[in-house]
Amino acid sequence: MYRSILVPVDRSQRAAGAVQAAFGLAAAGGRITLLHVVEIIKDTSYEDYRDFYDSLAAQARSEMDALLGAHAEAAAQAEVEVAFGRRVAEILRVAHERGFDLIVLQSHRIDPEEPTRGWGTISHRVGILANCPVLLVK
Repeated sequence: MYRSILVPVDRSQRAAGAVQAAFGLAAAGGRITLLHVVEIIKDTSYEDYRDFYDSLAAQARSEMDALLGAHAEAAAQAEVEVAFGRRVAEILRVAHERGFDLIVLQSHRIDPEEPTRGWGTISHRVGILANCPVLLVK
């Protein structure tokens, strides 16, 4: 099983599936980190809109805490984290700097009629660019 799992989450209901999968894969005593990246508006900085970004971060933390509530009895330790910047770059940075064993994130289902639709999504880019294994939950 995995000792350290990064779970990038957006603010959709689909994130619950990725969180559940991570807890199923975590070793006893392992660590799961839910990460939400607040996207910084292009050509601005965090400082330009600090109150706005901090409000979004507070909402994300609250939602991630609620996601973890269903797993309060789990053997793995869990924490929430918010980063600011470009989503893919921040997910990859955190995964690399903190040496996660696995990234688990939600993805979309592939339509057999349009199999290339969705290439370039966050999950697709993280899956290709990450230095550790990535599990896409559909």
